[in-house]
Amino acid sequence: MTIRERLTSLLGRSGGDHSDDKPDTPKQRALLESSTRRRAGFEDKSGRIDTPLLPEDQRVHLEQDMEWLGADSEDAGRRLQKEAKKTVQTAVEDSVKRVYMFNMGRCPNCNERLAQHLFAAICERCGWTTFEKPRNGPVRVHLQGGNMPIVGSNCYATKDMLVLINDDAVAAQIPRRSVSWVEYVWTPQEKEQRYKQLVAAQEIRCGWCNEPSDPEKEGFSLVQVAFGTTQERYVFCSDPCYEAFRKT
Repeated sequence: MTIRERLTSLLGRSGGDHSDDKPDTPKQRALLESSTRRRAGFEDKSGRIDTPLLPEDQRVHLEQDMEWLGADSEDAGRRLQKEAKKTVQTAVEDSVKRVYMFNMGRCPNCNERLAQHLFAAICERCGWTTFEKPRNGPVRVHLQGGNMPIVGSNCYATKDMLVLINDDAVAAQIPRRSVSWVEYVWTPQEKEQRYKQLVAAQEIRCGWCNEPSDPEKEGFSLVQVAFGTTQERYVFCSDPCYEAFRKT
């Protein structure tokens, strides 16, 4: 869900049917327009910063910092905006490079070949990993000592903490030393839906006849084949193609 959709949902809870995700009040329209302009790169030419989504404590700190700059705040604001854009530009280029390496099957951290699965990729050399999380199933954080797990909608691992999220808000900060393991609960329905979305996003050809494969067609199959220490995925459009591959 995008920030725009979240804002519309949250602001619309006070009453009325907002299922069409359109802002109904001036407050909603102003907030959504401000958020959209900021995300699209619009900025105040005077050097002031548009801060509708900053947490209250950060907004107060920003105001104090700008007051400290005094008469030079607008000039400093414009200069800092330019510096921030340069920093973001560098970060974006680095991020895109890492995505290209990932798409080529290489670890963005150490350049080693990745062990790739449908919803995860792991580097056995340096431990770098990326994986899909369930959007609908909960996350269960199991603690040391066998206590009841703490349940949330999502979680993020920082250096020292595991941050648990519920309904877009922080529900708990758990020291990593207190965590035994984290369980991501996938429902069979979501697995099937995500799999079909993945297949639909790209034209996957049969590993035997090289014809386009339809995941809805009877006989369609996806198999993992081990070659030494690596695994490869193969898609087959029909049972005859799969059987022909098995006999080779």
